[in-house]
Amino acid sequence: MLTCPNCGALCNADDRFCVNCGSRLTVPTASPQTAGISLPPIPAPPTPAAGHADPSSRSIPTMPIPVTPTPSQPDDGGPAAAAVSLSRKRRRAVIILIAAILALALVCGGGIAVWKLELIGPRTVPAISSGKADDVAKQLEGKGFVVKRKQVFSATRKGTYMRMEGAKSGDRLDRGSQITVVESRGPGVPEGTVGMTPEKAEARLKTMGVKVVEHEVVADHPGKVSVTVPADGQPLNDPSDGIHIGVGVDGDGIPVEIAGMDKDKAKDELESRGFTVTLKPLFSSRKNLGKIVRADPGIGVMTDTDKATLYYGVDASERYNVVGESMDNTMAMTNTGALAGEYCTDDGDCITLSVGSSDAKPTGLIVDGKEPDSTWDELTLCDYSQDASGCEPVDKDGKPLLKDFLISGTTGAMELYAGMGLPNCGTSVFSGDNPYAYCENDVPREVDSSKPWRDADVTIHDRDSRESLVYKAKELFVVMPVGADLKQLETDGYFSGSSTYQPDADRPYLIRRDNEAYKDVKAYKESGDSAIQDDPYAPGPHMKRFDKAPNAGNVYYLVENPVDFSQFTETTVSGKSDGKSKSDAGGKSDKNAKGDDKQGKSSKSGSPDTYFNSTYQYSVDIPRGYTWGPEPDIGDHGRSFTSPDGTVTIDAFAYYNISFRSPQEELDFLKENLDADASVALAEVHGQSVYLSYSSGGKIVYKREIVIDDSDGATGRILSVTLTYPSDARSEGDPLTETIPLTLKDLG
Repeated sequence: MLTCPNCGALCNADDRFCVNCGSRLTVPTASPQTAGISLPPIPAPPTPAAGHADPSSRSIPTMPIPVTPTPSQPDDGGPAAAAVSLSRKRRRAVIILIAAILALALVCGGGIAVWKLELIGPRTVPAISSGKADDVAKQLEGKGFVVKRKQVFSATRKGTYMRMEGAKSGDRLDRGSQITVVESRGPGVPEGTVGMTPEKAEARLKTMGVKVVEHEVVADHPGKVSVTVPADGQPLNDPSDGIHIGVGVDGDGIPVEIAGMDKDKAKDELESRGFTVTLKPLFSSRKNLGKIVRADPGIGVMTDTDKATLYYGVDASERYNVVGESMDNTMAMTNTGALAGEYCTDDGDCITLSVGSSDAKPTGLIVDGKEPDSTWDELTLCDYSQDASGCEPVDKDGKPLLKDFLISGTTGAMELYAGMGLPNCGTSVFSGDNPYAYCENDVPREVDSSKPWRDADVTIHDRDSRESLVYKAKELFVVMPVGADLKQLETDGYFSGSSTYQPDADRPYLIRRDNEAYKDVKAYKESGDSAIQDDPYAPGPHMKRFDKAPNAGNVYYLVENPVDFSQFTETTVSGKSDGKSKSDAGGKSDKNAKGDDKQGKSSKSGSPDTYFNSTYQYSVDIPRGYTWGPEPDIGDHGRSFTSPDGTVTIDAFAYYNISFRSPQEELDFLKENLDADASVALAEVHGQSVYLSYSSGGKIVYKREIVIDDSDGATGRILSVTLTYPSDARSEGDPLTETIPLTLKDLG
């Protein structure tokens, strides 16, 4: 309780003003000295003076005196006011302190969250969750890192993630840090393999997971790896064929060091070794322009010949010199064989262009060994004509003759195509050369040639032809040597549609047309038309636009392998053989052939080399040390091989069985064409094999042929190996007849 200092009335402890008189109440505070000590009682009021009645003896009603409250006055700075002010300041300080703590906690908590979320500061290199390099690169880029890609050869599939360089999972790096993603290019030959010892090269290449095959090649640096296929630093396009390495040995021939050498330097080098050298141009990559890309005899092959043809790389500006040949005082584009070779897309889809069966000009090419029904459908650069004019791009004055053919233009490109612009009667090309030939219901027929040309029947059949003849879209490639102007072709509207793909202009390539969108077109618009219309699918002014624009799926790059390993003995040093190696490549068995039980024997000349012919798909073993003759100028039918002393000659030869002769018919044909003095000692047929041995002109001839008709759908071929030696050299020749002929194999 409080006592009003003014009127003495008792007030509650929490009252600020007296309830009786309204005076301000003073709240007592304990000093440090009196805290906790009881204060003395308030003195009683003084006794009244004499003469005045004692108030306590009177009965006077007590009434409160109304008091008008006075306005509160400012704090007078007394002790009580100071206490109140101090209390307020303390409360305010506490509130500010709490707010500061809360703000600090919020900031710290948010900072920790931002840190943990890696919205600022270093980033954690994530654990890799994919086996594909593309996915790994995206994962790292999503964390803010800069990704660099690096490719290495390995046994894993192309594009497989291998490892990281410059970081590892769990590392914390600044945003924008560079990390290298190492990915697989698939199997290949790592750079630096050439020049290694065979042992080191084999150890390196065994990790590629494919067959590794070693060959001995003539080289100036024996005992080292002199050449590889694929080339040093290049990927493997055909895993089934494996990786080939050429180990240098001493010997006579064109050394492998000639490959890639400047043409003039190479010519001088071989001439200094006693060779007579001819230089010829061939399309090549930009890096090989002016350098040797091929040779005949083959580079690295042992031979005692003193004549050599060296092929050097050129670009589109030399196209007429590459595919052209002098004919009737003009230049005709008939040397199509110069375009033969293997071509592959970026993804490893490969095709092989090889010389077809026809020996006529122009040389025709076929795709992947598939001979067409008609030689007209082999690939050439020519339009149909009865003379060389269909192959002449320009006349003697330089005026274009093949109107709107690319080869006559200025882009440097050329069209390699089938059909020569001729119509079809069913599946057969109809040339019209025979005036008595006609087409009836898609079947070629002939009228009686004894009747006059303008006989009514002929007229009727001529009308039938007009009803039946059609143009079909056939194989067509645009050949793009280095330097050919693709942009000009695109500007001219040559292609249908567009593509973002940019072909590698530093390598020769083919653009393959997609024929699926094209439908057959009648050769005569109306049956009554007397003039046949131009083929809309062949080069010329009426050709439909090329479908499609160059893209990753239709651009095939030339594979450059200056050394042909099919001409060498091979030894598999790792991986298992797939049955298709060039020495035992899965040939068709000839179980009924005479003496096949002796096939495991080798000749007395030592372990043999194997000759492999890719055009006619056959192989035969040749005794080691024999001289390999040159490739034929026209058509890769085969080769001749001569013993070191010149006594024995082995001829490997093949041709197409265009007469469809059976083995017995072939034997009869051979016997009928023998010289008059020939004395036959052996003439037998065993299965598909024909054996014929005879003496003539003081020489002994032993021949084995494999006769293949097309009754089973295969291309009809006759494969042959012939041994010839003097009658007085039977001790050397006879043992070979028991072994070499039996190694002849059909690989088709």
